[in-house]
Amino acid sequence: MFWLSLLACPDPSGGTDTDVVQTDTTTVEPEERHHPAGYAEPSVHGTEAKLQEQVCRACHGDGLQGGISQVSCTTCHAQAGFGGWDRDCTFCHGSGDDPAPPEDIDDNTDPASISFPEHTNHTAETEQHDPYDCIECHVLPADVLSDGHLFVGDDTPGVAEVFWPAGQTPPDARSPDAVYDAATSTCTNVYCHGAGLGRAGEVSSGDNVVCGGCHGVAVANQLSVPHRLHINAGVDCDSCHPTAVREPSWEIVDKSLHIDGEITMISTPGGLTWDADSRACTGSCHGKDTHPAKAWNPVE
Repeated sequence: MFWLSLLACPDPSGGTDTDVVQTDTTTVEPEERHHPAGYAEPSVHGTEAKLQEQVCRACHGDGLQGGISQVSCTTCHAQAGFGGWDRDCTFCHGSGDDPAPPEDIDDNTDPASISFPEHTNHTAETEQHDPYDCIECHVLPADVLSDGHLFVGDDTPGVAEVFWPAGQTPPDARSPDAVYDAATSTCTNVYCHGAGLGRAGEVSSGDNVVCGGCHGVAVANQLSVPHRLHINAGVDCDSCHPTAVREPSWEIVDKSLHIDGEITMISTPGGLTWDADSRACTGSCHGKDTHPAKAWNPVE
């Protein structure tokens, strides 16, 4: 059935395939066609579609439901067991249940040459954070026909745009002004790799990301003034953030509270309380000072 679809599109070059094609149920006699023998293989027509080497909608219709070929892409894919192919991210990229590389959309699985080797560190659970959804860095399409994704309005074939076009930034984005430089694989203006003060983080592919590299004693000069005062006075991070981190091992206690876009400050055993609305501390702090609703002012 799929071969009938491929045969229905005339060859723009006027070429003719003289081979007899044997399908599961029908022998199709030689006639003009657009695609060569063997084109039905996923590694052939799938890769060409993803890289936009063919204009699929010219023959299969704007909605890929038949067009002049009179055969729907969805019908053929459903016969192969992929009825929801147009809404299944892993149908075109990723592997298993994970849509992130490896593998890339060109079927490359080599960690040394895939588009972004650190993908798995973001989409999988690590010692530092819970898995992140694709929407943290990409526009999340509804299906293959979403504007800007693959078949419609995509003027960068084979490239996954990082961060968001104007007007499409998610309202709850943690890094709304983030920028990605594909030439250097560098993210700037990001919250997730920052010091916790605003969204000024920067990281490049291959950087060694470790605790203390983003915030802590080693980079105290990048933190707010009150943070620096506490760190320079020898106050440990877990004195104020006991549910997030445990020193001196830098163990993340609750990954769901780390790099989650929220400041986690709770009442401490010493009686210190934190008011998130007023951003103020009240009570006994690190065994010697008493703060009467002392405001946390990050500005010098």
